[in-house]
Amino acid sequence: MAKARTLVVDTNVFRAAGESEAPDSVAARELLEQLRKYRHQIAWCDELDQEFWKHASKFSSTWLKQMVSQRRRVDCTLENPLHLPCQECGFTEDEKREAEKDRFLLDCCRSR
Repeated sequence: MAKARTLVVDTNVFRAAGESEAPDSVAARELLEQLRKYRHQIAWCDELDQEFWKHASKFSSTWLKQMVSQRRRVDCTLENPLHLPCQECGFTEDEKREAEKDRFLLDCCRSR
């Protein structure tokens, strides 16, 4: 069996994991189920929590409650946040905004 890891999951996955039979929804639910099945933990921070509850489907909110009850949510403190040098990357203004909006995901990864 593979070694359990601590992973960061983007809120797009949680939103997609709705009740629909669309391929994206099915794949998102399967991913979350596999994370639980193979005993992975999820890294969590305040920023992710805020985004999660804005976009969570019924399935993903139930999934998160189960992960918490199994003590598989690892709370992270975002110290020394990452500063993305977006002006040097050739990003458009929209891409820069998107990168900044999701920077907390990288910070959450770095805190583990």
